[in-house]
Amino acid sequence: MDEMDPNPVGEVEPDVPHGSEVESGAERFTREMREGGWRSLFTFDAMYFPVFAHYVFVVFVILVLLVGLGGIVAAFSVMARFGFSDGMYSLLQSVAMAVVLLVAGRLWIELAMVVFKINEAVQDIRQHVKKLK
Repeated sequence: MDEMDPNPVGEVEPDVPHGSEVESGAERFTREMREGGWRSLFTFDAMYFPVFAHYVFVVFVILVLLVGLGGIVAAFSVMARFGFSDGMYSLLQSVAMAVVLLVAGRLWIELAMVVFKINEAVQDIRQHVKKLK
């Protein structure tokens, strides 16, 4: 027996999926839609948000950038109307708010994804326990 052998004689390696065998959220969504059809839309066995989370975040980023751009235009208007220092304050405030909103939105999406990952892990544990019974 080699000292560097991670699997000593007599122990069986667990059956762990590798690489392409691991099912992504989108693949699970399409498989569950095929298997359950429209019925899966009215039960909460399949979670759809992880599939759409990327698109939700992209729409959020576009909206924040549009609001930030509107704030920059408004800051230039303030600069022309009330003076340079007030306009610069508004400009910095608009840019800072856009950055804070982007970071906060990303954190909220990540938090939601963690909750869904926990849900998937609990379902996997439940299936594994059912197989053992």
